[in-house]
Amino acid sequence: MLGNADTLLAIESPGFAGWPLTREDVASLRMPVSLMIAAETLPEYRQVTAWLAKELKVEPVTVPGKHAFYCYRPQDLADALRAILRRVPRTPH
Repeated sequence: MLGNADTLLAIESPGFAGWPLTREDVASLRMPVSLMIAAETLPEYRQVTAWLAKELKVEPVTVPGKHAFYCYRPQDLADALRAILRRVPRTPH
């Protein structure tokens, strides 16, 4: 990730930061949504996740570690995703 900092800071971050998420955006979602948060996430990000969880009426999945845990704990991410995907109803093709 450090080797990719230019891309992350110059291209990706402005796109995420510039997206004005509204209640209407959240209410218009028509597919299952899961939220994932790392146990050691900073308080300001916890507040965002709590707001989204309330709007979506879901309970966030907490995984061990810090923000971006998937970079250094990929097995924890895989385990959490498997558990989430097991709960999603399958639809016939």
